[in-house]
Amino acid sequence: MPQYFDNVEGLEHRQIPLEFDLLGEHYHLESDNGVFSKHALDFGTRLLLETLLDPPQDLGTNLLDLGCGAGPIGLILAHLDRKLHVTLSDVNDRALALVQKNAATLGVTSQIEIVSSDVYHNLNSTYDAIVSNPPIRAGKRVTYRIYDEASAHLKENGSLTIVIRKEQGAPSVLAHFKQKEKEHCMPTEEKFLTEIKGPNGKNYPVMANHRVNFGKISGSLELPYLVAVQTKSFNWFVTKGIDEVFREVFPIQNNAKTITLEYESCHFEDPEYKALECKEEDLTYSSKLKATLLICNAETGEKKSAEVYMGDVPMMTASGTFIINGTEKVVVSQIIRSAGAYYENINEKGTGYHAELIPTRGTWIEFENSLKGM
Repeated sequence: MPQYFDNVEGLEHRQIPLEFDLLGEHYHLESDNGVFSKHALDFGTRLLLETLLDPPQDLGTNLLDLGCGAGPIGLILAHLDRKLHVTLSDVNDRALALVQKNAATLGVTSQIEIVSSDVYHNLNSTYDAIVSNPPIRAGKRVTYRIYDEASAHLKENGSLTIVIRKEQGAPSVLAHFKQKEKEHCMPTEEKFLTEIKGPNGKNYPVMANHRVNFGKISGSLELPYLVAVQTKSFNWFVTKGIDEVFREVFPIQNNAKTITLEYESCHFEDPEYKALECKEEDLTYSSKLKATLLICNAETGEKKSAEVYMGDVPMMTASGTFIINGTEKVVVSQIIRSAGAYYENINEKGTGYHAELIPTRGTWIEFENSLKGM
């Protein structure tokens, strides 16, 4: 079924009046079939306009209305602020044709620029503000591009204003923004300290808590990036470790040694859900592990290769955690006893000798010899 964000050829045109009152002013625009909210100003658009206009928000002089539809948001903002230049962008060509007509109706043709673009694909400028009533039905792959790529198209101190219903994913989007903010503020492994030049011309280090160290003793140590202990280890497991485990197990033969199953390669598919989605929906953040195996028949010489699904493997997030059924968990490193054989003469509670066999992998084995010879 075609959606309002699709270009549908052959769809019958129908001139539909779009009349509404907003903050004491009456507007008469035009809509058409195949355009978002063609019969009335939808609640989200009205809420977004009221938020921006009452009280008036500082939107700068250059604004982008992304996914503009028939153009009510960007055109009304331009109509009420004659110094504002507005770029209206949509993937639906029919909607952009309506923008041109509605701009003439409001007398703002000289203030606007119309761009046909799939999200930011054809937009090369930067803006003081971006506003959007995102097309939720287009799916998260589209809407999350609107959020995540906005910073590349905003000027310094620019703003992104969006409107989303709670039941259409607003809580998960808010969590997504908080996670992005956390990742942006998280110190990187490469550098924890910067320097500031003092009045004597010497450079003094600025610590992670933003305090300047004026100490005379040199040799300050950078804080280790502790998360890297987990992320590097797991990255090695994904890229090399799992392959080594498979090569230890294979090849596998039957008792008659006529059929051999050989291992060739393996790979992890991309996770089906994002980490934030898993936390929101109580899912496990994991990837499918698939291995390419080769079965050989020694009697007939026949060989057959196939990709085999081996199971789902929990994946580590960028912050070194795992998400299991929506709950974030961490791996705690522990010191274990070295592999080998350990003997002990206890002579307590009827036990004479005690021995333990600790393998590198697998189950420990314990032996006890009682004083009664058992």
